[in-house]
Amino acid sequence: MAHAKSVSKWPFAALSLVLSLVLGLGPGWGPVQAAASAQPGQNSGTVVSTTNGKVRGGTHNRVRSFQSIPYAAPSVGERRWRGPEPAAAWTGVRKATTPGAACTQPQGLPVGQSGGYSVCDHLASPLSAGLFDRADAALGRYPLSGFASAGEALATVRTDVTWSVPTLDTARLLSTWTPTRMYEFSERDTPWFKGYPAPSFGQRAQRMAELPYLFDLALFENVQDEQSRFRDRMLHTCVAFAASGRTSWPAFRGEHGYTQTLSSRAWKRADFATDHHYAFWKNLR
Repeated sequence: MAHAKSVSKWPFAALSLVLSLVLGLGPGWGPVQAAASAQPGQNSGTVVSTTNGKVRGGTHNRVRSFQSIPYAAPSVGERRWRGPEPAAAWTGVRKATTPGAACTQPQGLPVGQSGGYSVCDHLASPLSAGLFDRADAALGRYPLSGFASAGEALATVRTDVTWSVPTLDTARLLSTWTPTRMYEFSERDTPWFKGYPAPSFGQRAQRMAELPYLFDLALFENVQDEQSRFRDRMLHTCVAFAASGRTSWPAFRGEHGYTQTLSSRAWKRADFATDHHYAFWKNLR
């Protein structure tokens, strides 16, 4: 829907956040303060010194590369769920010619799988300072005791910080320049991806969940018969908006613009900023 921003209320994003908490490493743990000059007689400059020991990289088209250098001690055992610790030093020359193991990724799901690689970006980003302090604050705002499962808690956090905050920021910006309608797809019992195992917790309005209500897609299981009236209403709303640029709910205006919930229950105004802890995330540093 043009001029409209949709946010999934319960996306399947728990694994990505788990990885952020377990593998996200702050600055200061980088291993390389490499010597600018090559070691004498060591394969044309492919051996350099780091803070933890020497590494041997490779060359290709006159470009030197050094791969799979540890940035911190593995976050396993007693180090799990704690702040990062320095990587152990080594003796001799460490091989650095091939990539290390990739960050964990979900296999087979027909959704973007960039979460683990995004976590790897924390290894070199100055903005990762205080990462674990922010994680503690998030756990205080979203206590596990308030959710049916850890997966549901993590998915809620990921929804709010990744989708809800940028969506509200975007709607506020757009509304200063053009007529804007904002909705939140909040159906609780949605079709899952056909042929793929469902998560261990109720996925609810996960990413792309509204698509089977608008299109005939083999990607999803069928919409339930009891949701047919809701599906028809969704279709009518989108077609009417495409024809007129209007919806049955008011346009989004100002800091507290109107957001409409779309579900098989009553359509009503959502307290979007409060529901998704907008102020908490905007002020978290």
